[in-house]
Amino acid sequence: MIRNSSPIISTASLAVALSTQAGAVTIDDAQVLEGTGTAVAATGLGFDWGATPFTGYYDFTTDRAFGLTLARYGEDDVVSTDGMSGYTLDRLMDGSAMRLTSDSDYCEDAAGVVAGSCDIVTSSGAMGNVPGDTLFSGLEAGSYRLGFHESATPGGGFVEFNVSEVPVPAAGLLLAGGLGGLGLARRLRSKA
Repeated sequence: MIRNSSPIISTASLAVALSTQAGAVTIDDAQVLEGTGTAVAATGLGFDWGATPFTGYYDFTTDRAFGLTLARYGEDDVVSTDGMSGYTLDRLMDGSAMRLTSDSDYCEDAAGVVAGSCDIVTSSGAMGNVPGDTLFSGLEAGSYRLGFHESATPGGGFVEFNVSEVPVPAAGLLLAGGLGGLGLARRLRSKA
């Protein structure tokens, strides 16, 4: 858990906690840039905030192709069900960041490295992604920054993103099996 930019547990512990999700996932940095809340990496990359505005991010590296899903998103104020928040995903290479999210300008007023274009998450699905949605799939191994921004509603809440290994598609396995079968048949024919 990381609270207002101060690590409570080491990044080595965080890497172990996430190692089953997508090969080896190493959290290089996690910060809360504005607001009251925490960065929580237990089973995924999450944030829990108590007041807005709130902005935070994770820098992480994975050694395998992966996908990103929205695992949980909720509001502390159960009366409000119209909340929406923004998330960013940047590919980090050679000291620069390439923004992969671009559907909305909702994060223009976010703090620091999260500011700019982003995509939306909601609890209702009316205007953005909802828990269970795959946000990205087939991303290559490497270094990334996952940012999160909440400007007003919900005033308090939680979000969790999962980084998961991209499985080999069934068609790919069938192709490999078919090619192996052809090779075996050819070998058996050449022996006869």
